[in-house]
Amino acid sequence: MENKTTTKFLFVLLLALSCVLIFKNLSNNYLWQDEGESAALARNIVKFGYPRSFDGINFITPNIPSGFGNSYQWKFHPWLHFYAVALSYVILGESTFSSRFPFAITGLMSIVIVFFLAKRIFRKDGVALLSVLFASTSIPFILHMRQCRYYGLQAFLVLAVIYIYLNVLQKKAKYLWLLGALLTALYYTNHGTFVPVFGAIFIHFFWLNKERALWKKFIFMCVVVILLALPWAIYSSISPQYLAILKFAVLKKNFGFQIRVLNKYIFPLFFFIILYVFSSIKNKAWKFHVDKDDKPGLKFILLFIAVNICFYTIVEQRTIRYYVHLFPFLYILQAWIFVRFFSKQKILGSALAALFIFTNIAHNSLPYLIEAGLPSKSHEERKELLKEVDFYLLEYIYEITHDYNGPVEGTVRFLKQHAKPGDTVKIAYSDASLIFYLPYLKIENDHFFNDKDFPEWIVWRDYWINEYKSYYEDYKFQGYKLYDENYIREIKARYIAHEIPYPDIIWENRPDDLEYHKFRTVKGVRNVIIYERAE
Repeated sequence: MENKTTTKFLFVLLLALSCVLIFKNLSNNYLWQDEGESAALARNIVKFGYPRSFDGINFITPNIPSGFGNSYQWKFHPWLHFYAVALSYVILGESTFSSRFPFAITGLMSIVIVFFLAKRIFRKDGVALLSVLFASTSIPFILHMRQCRYYGLQAFLVLAVIYIYLNVLQKKAKYLWLLGALLTALYYTNHGTFVPVFGAIFIHFFWLNKERALWKKFIFMCVVVILLALPWAIYSSISPQYLAILKFAVLKKNFGFQIRVLNKYIFPLFFFIILYVFSSIKNKAWKFHVDKDDKPGLKFILLFIAVNICFYTIVEQRTIRYYVHLFPFLYILQAWIFVRFFSKQKILGSALAALFIFTNIAHNSLPYLIEAGLPSKSHEERKELLKEVDFYLLEYIYEITHDYNGPVEGTVRFLKQHAKPGDTVKIAYSDASLIFYLPYLKIENDHFFNDKDFPEWIVWRDYWINEYKSYYEDYKFQGYKLYDENYIREIKARYIAHEIPYPDIIWENRPDDLEYHKFRTVKGVRNVIIYERAE
């Protein structure tokens, strides 16, 4: 009874920590481009009843010809997460906070499910609590849960799908309808995630699960889910361009990317391999012992992870955001490894857990630390090597307790003060964010800066104007042309330049890559310049 009380207390404590890390300062960073897209489409749902890419004034990402239909209905993503934001707007009104709130809530609910799922799989309170600890202090996971994007809903639905699936395996056929509903909801949130999740469940049910009593009902559920998914598959005309060319070099590149980024930020695979080698040498046995009760759950998690990695090896999407739903399962596996190796060495286990939570030493920077310790290294070389050590949790705590200024915020604040309703603003990037925050302005989202026009305002985003030159070959088949320098010189001659005290960095602050993510306002870079047409 005392152990159960302690477990409940620690679980509640971890949930309280999760609430702080997820919700604190949620609206401080302005919505970056992808979030602005979701927010603007959600506003159009409130206005038109469906995610419409044209609101009567502005197009949302019109440079994607297949992104919308004849009535401007959005086709580039499934719609469920847009409706979640629209519901938030109806209840809370339109704001940065209400844009992110639905996904922050589902992110918190994901952490709740992590506890019960880990306990269901391994039947150990220690594994369940450690899983929650790793998930709730994972800065990559938390950052994605704070986005006005499908990530939080996707993670929640995948965890719920697996939890309900495990109920089905216990011969509880009544849960099949709920499993089907959750799988359908996942498909209409992100069909790219649905495929490997559905595939992993299907393979596990007919390969590793030996019970045949539910086969007919399970097959019927699968058929119904596929039939429910077909309308969107046909309507959206999912393009094969997202599939990699099935060449060894490409597959190797995609596979290597996944292993590299997951090892670097989520699950320190190479550290665990070293741990296994040391343990085997110490015990003079290479066979890895797994308790009989743990084997079914371990097989399922490994199969689930393997199917997902295989899928994303084929699909040409090398961005960590697409693996967000994998993070909780990797943390459950990580927690199980900790309990397996350190249950009798609690001090060492606690020290390593702290190392995992507060630093990136186990994930990435240990080799740099070892190299820095070599006598042959100079003082300057050691300083550079030590810069590889990061303290993401502490940096994140700084972020949520301080104000952050980015280029979108600066642009929005300036135009709110100086632009008149009906004015036109030309910008190479962050157009979706401006469409959301400044709906009374006409936003020209000319990503290649090749339309030679002279609107009232031009927002100069140096990276997106100059660096797009390197993307020209990829986009010229759509009829795009690069801007010429004469046009830029003419802008500078005909416009008044306003330099605003906000850094002209690439993105407002996206979560995908911790090497890019800004935990504090960037200093020492060029500022955003906004050109005002001289009357």
